[in-house]
Amino acid sequence: MQMATGPYYVDMGGQWVSPHVQPHVTHLLKELGVTIYPQYNQGQHIIQSSEPKRYAYTGTVPLSVGLATALNLGFLLSWMERLVMTVSPSHPASHPHAADLDHQSLWDALSNKTSNRFVREIMTAICRCCFGADPHEVSFLYVLHYSRAAGCFENLLNVDGGGQEYRMTGGAQSLYNALAATLPEDCIALQEPVWKVERVNDTYRVVHGQDQMTVAKRIIMAVPPSQLRHIVLEPALPLWRRRAYEHLTMAHLTKILVSYTTAFWRADGLSGQLCSCAGPICIAMDATSEDGQNPALVMFIGGDDAYHWSQTSPAKRRTAVIDQLQAVFGPKAGDYIDYKEKDWSQEPFTGGCPVNIMHPGDMNLHSWEQLRAPEYESSFFFAGTEVATTWPGFMNGAVESGWRAARECLKTLNKPTGHIPVIGSLASDPKTLLPTLSYPAVVALTGAALSVAAWYFWAQK
Repeated sequence: MQMATGPYYVDMGGQWVSPHVQPHVTHLLKELGVTIYPQYNQGQHIIQSSEPKRYAYTGTVPLSVGLATALNLGFLLSWMERLVMTVSPSHPASHPHAADLDHQSLWDALSNKTSNRFVREIMTAICRCCFGADPHEVSFLYVLHYSRAAGCFENLLNVDGGGQEYRMTGGAQSLYNALAATLPEDCIALQEPVWKVERVNDTYRVVHGQDQMTVAKRIIMAVPPSQLRHIVLEPALPLWRRRAYEHLTMAHLTKILVSYTTAFWRADGLSGQLCSCAGPICIAMDATSEDGQNPALVMFIGGDDAYHWSQTSPAKRRTAVIDQLQAVFGPKAGDYIDYKEKDWSQEPFTGGCPVNIMHPGDMNLHSWEQLRAPEYESSFFFAGTEVATTWPGFMNGAVESGWRAARECLKTLNKPTGHIPVIGSLASDPKTLLPTLSYPAVVALTGAALSVAAWYFWAQK
């Protein structure tokens, strides 16, 4: 991508990690010597309503939107966090009210708790970015499970101490290159998609590329579950597993990067963070290079908006994005160097982004533990971020599930597994479970609001 200093790398896929709440990928980064640097998070953030109206704020709850809306959002987040803590990241279907929670969409749950239009819009923007889907598309139980696997719901949202805390020096490709460098040169086959896996006695024939064949004793399948239907498996997987995969669909995100000559938003006292209900952008953040010499903003179009805008021309989509950036950050946002976008629904081997989602009523058809279980007398194993129990949907989930599948595989071969790290779940770490706006804080804020109201009432007498 063209940036202020010339051609420069950018991440069009996953890019964030956190040393505080993502222990698996952090361990791998340290082991491989990949350095990280903090995501820029200084200054005020912007939230934009559908009117559209622009509000500046700091922290988690935007008080600038008005006391009633801020209190409403604060109570809603606290209510969600209390529910999140009751769900197991490994066995979500074990919840005593799993069926009821599953048959609700996130939109149903929100609608039952608030009628505030702006709060619903904020939660829609958050859902679009986190899941690549609108609230009506996702099972409420799935949202609670996904949040619990990240420690708490707020960890999905935050920069400091959350999922968007750090970026990798050299981009995410530096992790993949460092990992590949530890492997024999001939063990990685690029541009050779697997299209058939056939079991013959105690071995597997893997057909890939232009009818190339590799024979293996064990298979670890680390692709999105929704994409497994594109690989011919002989014999076929059990019916229950195939049915479960049919209900997993890939969400829809388009990622966009816009480069500038200066980080003008920083000079204006802004962090570059945007949460918008006005569309097409739902979330934006600062994407400036580590040395500060290549200013940029990264943003996402998600959910229903992503489906809508993917049907328009690239020129029309770019105009809408730049117009929204100018409405939020001022006319300087229109004076950009380069614009790049990646519509992940056009990627044939993922079919979308960022993760497979479960629709209302589908989560209770199976348990995540069953989807992680091996097949064919424990010779066929499943990895991938979707089946992780810690940060599914993120790079951490990919690492955690890969280690788990590798341990399972090696044990069946009577090989040592001591070199594979064993790191506990976030569910056992209370430090990760404390939301910024805790319930006592909400109560205190409510008390303060009532005190102000009482003072105003008596002052008018």
